[in-house]
Amino acid sequence: MPAGKSRKGAPAAAPGSGGDRIGALPDEILHRVLSFLPAQQAVQTCVLARRWLDLWKSATGLRVVGADSKEPAPFEEVREFVDSLLLLRGSSPLETFEVRVAGDAVDVRHLRLWVRYATMCDAQVLRLRIHGEAPAFLRMEDPALASRHLTNIEFRGLVFNNEFLDFSRCPVLQDVKIKDSSFMNAERISSLSLKRLNIIRAMFNHSSRTRIHAPNLASLEL
Repeated sequence: MPAGKSRKGAPAAAPGSGGDRIGALPDEILHRVLSFLPAQQAVQTCVLARRWLDLWKSATGLRVVGADSKEPAPFEEVREFVDSLLLLRGSSPLETFEVRVAGDAVDVRHLRLWVRYATMCDAQVLRLRIHGEAPAFLRMEDPALASRHLTNIEFRGLVFNNEFLDFSRCPVLQDVKIKDSSFMNAERISSLSLKRLNIIRAMFNHSSRTRIHAPNLASLEL
């Protein structure tokens, strides 16, 4: 076949002449590109072409946020979407799992299931941010996190119970950031691996102390 010709005799596209350059990238790169999109937009890429049909299922990050990536998503608007999304996505490994939602009645049961899904997919970074006037209360029986892969955790807008901040089952955890949350029912923050702890605008119990047991802590900001 003569150089510069396609199978049907049409001139072959030059590297800089346009075409689907993004679609020509390897799957591994597209999985990372999709990880920066809000989950709603990442799923919509399935209609671009046959090759894109399942690419979103292997994105290295899953971000449940507002459509502009900056504002939180209304919880009631995304609840069913996320439940279906996790079922369809399967167990592809994750690097980052982020939930940024708002509402006056955020269902902590759903949040707990979503977080458990993230840990089952070996997420290394977990960001759980609740925005609004009403914080999300963890029930007394809600268990502590357990993951051999989590290295970075960010929480916002939570009322912790006495067990949730026991990170003894997260042996490689390095960074924890907590903002606009309540430690009124939390007696202890513990981790043998934790290096950096940052707590901003928190409410503590005036009649008892929340003890921090982190013997390898290198940086503490309150």
